[in-house]
Amino acid sequence: MYIKFINEEDLVPGDVILCCSVMTSEKAAQATDSKYSHAAIHVSDGEIAESSSKGVAITSVSNLLDEYDHIAVLRNPYIWGGDRVDKLRRFIKKAIEDKAFFNTIGMGKYESRKSKHSISELQRLEQYFEGKLPEIESERGAYFCSELVVASFLSIGAIAQSAAVVITPEVFSPGDLGKEATFGGFVGYIKASDETEISEDDDFYFQSPIDHVSQI
Repeated sequence: MYIKFINEEDLVPGDVILCCSVMTSEKAAQATDSKYSHAAIHVSDGEIAESSSKGVAITSVSNLLDEYDHIAVLRNPYIWGGDRVDKLRRFIKKAIEDKAFFNTIGMGKYESRKSKHSISELQRLEQYFEGKLPEIESERGAYFCSELVVASFLSIGAIAQSAAVVITPEVFSPGDLGKEATFGGFVGYIKASDETEISEDDDFYFQSPIDHVSQI
C-alpha cells in the first residue's frame, strides 16, 4: 500500500490539519467514529491556527507533533483564490485579539447536537429557504478545535449560508472534516518521527492522495 508523506514546507494557506495520537485515538473513535482528536488550519508561512484549552492561538507543526503522533493534511485548492487567504488571516487575527476561548460547553454537547442536527437537516433547509432561520455566524467568541476550522471556511465565504445550515461549525468533529469535500481531499501525512507507523484503520490509509495543486 502506497502511503504519501509530506513535509511542513509543503503546506499552503487553508490546509486543514487533523491530528492523531495513540494516547487519545481510542477515546476519540468511541466519541466521533474517528481516531483524529484535534483539528487546526494552516494560515500561512507555517503558522497554524488552533483552538485548544488556551483558546484560539497560533502554533506550529512541530508543536503539534510534540503532542500527536502524526498529522493528516486536507486541501481544497479551488476555494482559496482572490482575497480569501487575507480574509482567513483577518478572521484568525480578530479571534486572537478578542481572546476567543475554548468552547468547553460546546465540545461537551457535540454528540447530542450532532444527533439532533442530522435528524432535522431537511427541516432546517426548508426553514432557511422560507427565511425563518437566522444567519450562521463565524464569529463566536468561543470555539472547540474543529468548530474553529469550519467557522474559518464560513468566514471567507467558502461555505454559503444555504450550506451552513448543514455544514454548521458546532456539529463537526475533527473526523467529520475528512468526510466533507468542502474541506478538501487528503494530501498526505506528516509524522512525528521516522519510526511513526500509520495503521490500516487510519481514516486515510486507503485513500489516494490528491495531486499537489498550488493555490492562487
